[in-house]
Formats: sequence, structure tokens, C-alpha cells
Amino acid sequence: MKLKRVRVENIRSYIDLDISFDDGVTVVSGVNGSGKSSLLEACFTGLFGSRALSKDFVISDIIRKGATKASIVVDFENQGNDYSIEQGYKVDARSGKASNNRSVFKVNDEVMVDQANQTYEAVKALLKMDEEAYTNCVYIRQGEIDVLINAKTKDRQRMIDDLLQIGKLEEYRERASSARVGVGRHQREADARLKDNIADIEVLEGSKPYQVLNGLRTEVKGIEKAILDLGSKKERAKELIESIGDRIGKYSETLEQKKKADSEIKDFKINISKEHSNIESSRAQVDSGNKDILALNSSNVSLLAVMEVADGSDIEGCVTDLEKQEVSARDGLNFAVKKRELSLNNEEAQNNFLLNLNKQLKNSVGSIRTREEKVVSVKNDLKKYLEDIEQIGSFIQNKYGDAKELGFVEDKLDQIDDISGFVNEKQTKLHGKEKEISATVVELGKKIQKSKDLLSKGLCPTCGQDLQGSKVCEETAGDEGRKTELINELELIRADQDKIKVKVELIRNVRDIIKAIVEAEKQLLLKKNEITSIEKGIEEHLSSIKEENDKVIDIEKQIDECKRSIAELKSGMESLKSEESAAQELHGKLLHKLEAARQIRSNILKVRNIQNNINRL
Repeated sequence: MKLKRVRVENIRSYIDLDISFDDGVTVVSGVNGSGKSSLLEACFTGLFGSRALSKDFVISDIIRKGATKASIVVDFENQGNDYSIEQGYKVDARSGKASNNRSVFKVNDEVMVDQANQTYEAVKALLKMDEEAYTNCVYIRQGEIDVLINAKTKDRQRMIDDLLQIGKLEEYRERASSARVGVGRHQREADARLKDNIADIEVLEGSKPYQVLNGLRTEVKGIEKAILDLGSKKERAKELIESIGDRIGKYSETLEQKKKADSEIKDFKINISKEHSNIESSRAQVDSGNKDILALNSSNVSLLAVMEVADGSDIEGCVTDLEKQEVSARDGLNFAVKKRELSLNNEEAQNNFLLNLNKQLKNSVGSIRTREEKVVSVKNDLKKYLEDIEQIGSFIQNKYGDAKELGFVEDKLDQIDDISGFVNEKQTKLHGKEKEISATVVELGKKIQKSKDLLSKGLCPTCGQDLQGSKVCEETAGDEGRKTELINELELIRADQDKIKVKVELIRNVRDIIKAIVEAEKQLLLKKNEITSIEKGIEEHLSSIKEENDKVIDIEKQIDECKRSIAELKSGMESLKSEESAAQELHGKLLHKLEAARQIRSNILKVRNIQNNINRL
């Protein structure tokens, strides 16, 4: 892997940095705090993302204070291909937390993956090592150069194995050993099956299968010959059966002809006997018919008396006249019945109408009583709502008084969002400054401790020179003074943070008061709307009561008119009943005469029919 270019934006102390690396060795030098380690950390983070950070840091710790976004772009060459990795970050202004919002891995200017986890896996596969192996073998953080040297033998062996991928070689060796064992087991099983098959073949050959087959073929030929003989016998039997069937058919036909002739002879004898019986029956019928004629003529004399007619020679004319008179009388009866039924229907309708009017009157009176009760109840509700409005108004005034006690007058409450934003911004700046100074103090502490460790030994481990009075002593003293100044500054910042916390709590209390006032004003508006609705409801109830009273007066007038109408219908019902009775009596007499005339006509027809039948007999 050959590093070619690094571009950094808002990382640590760098606002905008673009460095290209030429062939050979590149040396980066500078005083403490100038950004040498930050540059290396940017390269490492660009390759492995947030996994490259130590456990004591998060993404927001490497982003420049006050920046809302940051990025790292690392270009490198590996095995003849050009690679580029872009890591983008954004910062939430409210929470101060940062997140990785862009991670793109390109090969020869072609995007391969564009997601953080996929980019990490692609880099790990390309370099054949993860961030831990890269840290131990390629990238050494400041102050950790002796991690590999001073590591235990077992840990150092694991680091080197990870770097050289020896673990995978061991895995492949174990898999090859398992495969060799599996192949041997499969070969042994195949040999066993082969031996079993050879034994089966030997058993089959010992049973002489070809001789058995020849014997079976000879037996089959004999059976086929027997089948042919049986087929010819079957054909001769079919011909014999058909000949016998023809003779049986002819005999059956002759037998049927004999049975038919015997039946005809029997029928002729029965008919002769019936004809003798018919002659005697006809003589009896003639005598009976004469008797019936005498009875019918006698009945006609009685029926003429009912008709009040002496001569029945023109019976058809009498029937016609009586039918006309009966139709006229029936129409008169129907008219009288309909008049009485109509009067009854009118009376029933008037009674139903009167009953309906009484129900309407009862409902209207009940409705008036109900609405009057509702008016009383609604007025009580109105009184309660007015009391609630007075209580809510007092509550709002008390809340404004509480806000005033906290230093916020009514006009200043509208500016609470601006004040809160200003305080939060100041709190965020103090928090960022505190973290920055704390990080610097920690780094100075590590540096001072390292210098003290060197001074305690007395000699430089590299060149062997005495360190007392050297530049290391001067730098250590300067660092201790710088650390003391930063600690004092940190205490002042924390004191300011405590003051800001008090203001934040005060703003939170004022917001609670504003929330309570807004909620109370909403309740006040709702109560006023309810009062308006109640007053409108009272007006509607009073209007409805007036309408119902007018309706009651109108219903009472209709009841009086309906009672008078019912009395008139009852008085006229008696005359209609007398008229219907007279019409019914007249229709009954005519109907009786008509039935007598029709009976005479029927009797005359019967006499004619009987006389004709006597002549025929």
C-alpha cells in the first residue's frame, strides 16, 4: 500500500488541509500541538472509520469545535490499482453529537460501496488486516511505539499471526485433513458394497437361470396350443346355441297366437252376457224415468206458487225479468251497504284522528315540561361556567405574578425562546471549550508523566546523555505551568457552567408557567364558547316552548271539531241501517223467486232429457 494524498476538512485543528505524498519517505515535523498526530489520526480514521478511534474518544471529539460538518479523503495505491476512501460527518447543533453520514469506497474512480460497514469490510479485505493489526504493525499512535516490543510472547505471536494470515492457513490445513478422512471413509464403504455385489452375482450364476428360462419357454408354447384348441371349440358351441335359439323363437310365436285366440273367444262370451243384462237394465231405466217425470212436474207446480205465477209456459221470460229485478235490487243493497260502511270508516277515521290528536297534545305538553326543565338546568350550568371563568382568570393573574417574581414581566415572556436559545448556545460553547481544555490537560499530563519517568532514570535511553538541566527539564516545567493555567481556566469555565445551569432551570420554570397560562387561556376560551352555546340553547328552548304552546291551542281546536263530526256521524248511522235492511229484504224476496224460476227451467230440461233417453232405450 502506498499513500498518495490526504484531504481533511474540520478535523482536530485543521480547517482545510490537502497534502500529496511523493515517492520515498515523507517526514512531518513541528512543535507539540501543531497537528502531527492529528494528521496521522486522520489517515487512520479515513481508512477504518470510527473503529479507528480509541475507546476514550467518539466521533465528535475529532471534529473541530463549532463546525457542523467534516470530511476525510484518503487516496492510495495498492497492487497497481488506485483507491479512494471518503468519510463524511455531520454534527447535531442541539445535542452536539456527530455521526458518519457518508462513507464511499472507490476503485479506479468507480464507486464499489457507499455504506460505512461495507467500506470497513472492503478495506479490511484489501489490506488483509483489521484496525488492531494495522495499529500494531503499520500505524503506531504517539506514546505506544513499544506495544509490540513489550507485549507478551503469546500476544505478540497472535499479532504476527493476524498480520501474516497464519490463522487462515491453519484453518485450511484442518479442513484438508477432515476432507482426507472423509474420502478414506467413502472409499472403504464403496469397496464393501462392491464385495456384496460380487457375492450376489455368484449366487445367481449358481442357480442356472438360463436353463430355467428355456424350460419356461417350452411350457408357454404348450399352453398357447391348448388355448387355440379351446378357441375352435368355443366357436362351434356358439353356432349350436344360435340354431337352438331360432327354433325356440318360432315355438314361442305359435304359443302367443294360441293364447290370443283363446282370449278373444272368452271376450265374445262375456259380451253376450252383458247385452242380455243391458236389455233388462234399459227396461228398469224406462220405468224409473217415467216416475222422475211425474215428480218433476209436481215440483214445478209448487215452484210456480212461490213465483206467484199461474202459467209457466214462458219460463224463460220470467227468469229474464227476475234476473233484471235481482240485479237492480242487489245494486241498491250494495249502495246502502257501502254508504253505511263509508260512514263507519269515517267514524273510525275520526276516532283515530281524535286519538292521534290526544297523543300529539300529550306529547306537546310533555315536550313543554321537558324544555322548561332543561332551561332551568342550563341556567344552573351557565352559572357554574361563569364561576369557572372567574377562577381561571384568577389563576392566570397568579401565574403572571409567579413569572414576575422570577424576573420575567408579561412583555418579556414572549422573548423566552430567544433567551433560551442564547443560553443554550452559551452552554454549548462552554461545554465544547471544557472538553477541548480537558483533552489538552490530559495530553499534557501524559507528556509530563513521560518526561518525569525519563528524568527519574537520569539518562536518555537512546543516546545515554544526562537529562538534568537539559531541554527536557525546561519543557517539563513549561508544560506544568501551562497545565496549571488550563486547570484554573477549566475551573472558571465550570463555574460559568453552574451559573448557566441555574439560568436553564429558571427558564424551564418560566416555560412551565407559560405552558400553564396558555392552557388556562385555552380553557377560558372553551368556557366562553360554552357560555355562548348555552345562551343560544336557552333561546332555542324558549322559542320551542312558544311554538309548542301555539301547537297545543291548535290541537285543542281540532279535537273539538273532531268530536262534533263523530256525533253527527253517529246520528246518521241509524237511518243508514234502516235503509240497508229494507234493501236486503227486497233483494232476498227477488232472489228466492229467481231461484224457483231457475229450478223450474232446470226441471223442464231434465224432463226433456229423460223423455229422450226413454225413447232411445
